[in-house]
Amino acid sequence: MKGMLRVAALVIVMVGASQAGAQQELVPAYATTYYSSATHKKVVGHLNPECKTSPTVHVEYTLEGTATQYSTEELVGECGPNGWAIIY
Repeated sequence: MKGMLRVAALVIVMVGASQAGAQQELVPAYATTYYSSATHKKVVGHLNPECKTSPTVHVEYTLEGTATQYSTEELVGECGPNGWAIIY
């Protein structure tokens, strides 16, 4: 009886571990546009996301131009273990 309980417990742990590994989080990625003033008429920079999967899933950002306090942000995608994920 003890042997059967050990086998059952091992199966439960293995199934739980495989399900946890399959459910990796998606990381939201945003594109930011920077403006010279509060009027948002002149664009002076962009912050662009890049999906990275190694060593962990994360988003890296590259600044082109100048960052200011005047900006807009837009969700452009989600980064997952297989790269960019489709957002609906």
